[in-house]
Amino acid sequence: MAASGSGVVRRVEELGDLAQAHIQQLSEAAGEDDHFLIRASAALEKLKLLCGEDKECSNPSNLLELYTQAILDMTYFEENKLVDEDFPEDSSQKVKELISFLSEPEILVKENNMHPKHCDLLGDELLECLSWRRGALLYMYCHSLTKRREWLTRKSSLLKKYLVDGISYLLQMLNFRCPIQLNEGVSFQDLDTAKLLSEVKIVNLEKTANYSLRKLHEIKEGMWNLDFCELGLKELWNI
Repeated sequence: MAASGSGVVRRVEELGDLAQAHIQQLSEAAGEDDHFLIRASAALEKLKLLCGEDKECSNPSNLLELYTQAILDMTYFEENKLVDEDFPEDSSQKVKELISFLSEPEILVKENNMHPKHCDLLGDELLECLSWRRGALLYMYCHSLTKRREWLTRKSSLLKKYLVDGISYLLQMLNFRCPIQLNEGVSFQDLDTAKLLSEVKIVNLEKTANYSLRKLHEIKEGMWNLDFCELGLKELWNI
C-alpha cells in the first residue's frame, strides 16, 4: 500500500506540473486574469508544496483531491470558451483533450488499485462531478453538431459515439447517489430506528429528485438523438 501510495504521489506531481504549464498557456492566450484559472493555479501550487515534502508521509487522497479540483476549474474555463463560440468546427480535438483531463483522476486510482472503491480515495462528490462534467460536455458538443447538416452526413458514426459516451458518463454520475440500505444490523422491531432511517431516505430523495430528473431528461434526449443515428440521421437537423 505504501509503495502504491508513493507512486500516486509521484504521478500526481507530474500531472500537476503539466496542468500548471497548460494553465500558463491559457492565461497568456486569454490576456487577462480569470477567476477559475487563478484558483486552479493556486491549488496546483499548494499541491507542489505538499509533494516537495516527504513523499512517504504525503496523503495521496489530499493530493489527488487538490489535483482534481484544479482540473475541474481549468477545464471549466476552457468549456465556457467553447460554449461561447458555439463549438467551432475544429473543436473535436479540444473536446477529447478536456475529456482526457477530466478522466485522469479516475484512471490514476484504477492503475494503482489503492482502494476497493474509488470513492474511498476521491470521494463521491468529486467522482460525481467528474462524470457530470464529461457527460455535460459531450451533451453540449453533440447539441452543437446536430445543427451542422454537412458534418452529420459525413460523420454520423462519430456523433453516435459521442452520444453513447455522454450517456454513459451521465448514468455513471447518477449511480454515485446511493440511498441508505436497510441491512441485517437493523432491528425491524425497533420502530424508532426504522422510522428515522425512512425519514432520512425520504429527505435524500426529496433533495435529489429534481436534480436527478433533470439529468435523466438529458439522458433521454441523448438516447432519442441516438435513435436518429440508428436511422441514418435523415431528419435530425430539422428537429
